[in-house]
Amino acid sequence: MGLAWLGQRLARQGFISVAVNHHGNTSVEPYRAEGFLCLWERARDLTVLLNLISSDDFFRDYIDMKQVFVGGFSAGAYTALLLLGAIVHFSQYEPSTPIQNASPGPREFPDLAIQLPGLLENSAMFRGSWAGMSSDYRDRRFKAALLCAPGRSVLGFSETSLGKIDLPVRIFVGDSDTIAPAQECASWLQKRLRTSSLEVLSPNAGHYVFLPEATAATLQTAPEAYPDAPGVNRQAIHERVANSAAALFQQA
Repeated sequence: MGLAWLGQRLARQGFISVAVNHHGNTSVEPYRAEGFLCLWERARDLTVLLNLISSDDFFRDYIDMKQVFVGGFSAGAYTALLLLGAIVHFSQYEPSTPIQNASPGPREFPDLAIQLPGLLENSAMFRGSWAGMSSDYRDRRFKAALLCAPGRSVLGFSETSLGKIDLPVRIFVGDSDTIAPAQECASWLQKRLRTSSLEVLSPNAGHYVFLPEATAATLQTAPEAYPDAPGVNRQAIHERVANSAAALFQQA
């Protein structure tokens, strides 16, 4: 899991940490264009997971359903905001997107926008999901959110819906994030989320500083995400973010 470092640190402070692999948008299976285009489906993954563990004979004795929180990195930050009540106004990948200099796709799926017309034409299931883009995916059991390097997808949220969110939100972003620059994404969000706070990590912290620490394998398979720029201590950043998240959740 990409945020295992966060889950482990929260668990040490008494939290129960759970996570999901989003079908078609996870490294444990082949990528699917649908999984990257229909990001709103990810919110329902977490709602279903919470339903399952809250009714499980073992977990339900240990979970305080009045104290449930969510955290996410990049597209995961988008997921977290959906669960708090953000409503999608448009997709960054649709031809009419008003986002300036919109990317045709993320690192994992660089030609994503090109896949959209064919899916709309040939897949009834995809059309059904696309039609639900602006549905309400809020799950009122979630009481606060941690957002790490929210991506450009958040620019597609309705500003009115963001203004209605009254739950605590903590945002972190690197000062050298070129994938989702702080001023374009994190700062844009913070100005529209009235109960949010923002910390810009420096110096030289990039987008992928919120991924796990590098291993020999990841240095070979994902060289664009590892290593960090000189002066960046990924472990120290993880500690800072996790401690801040724990404080946020304990106070919420």
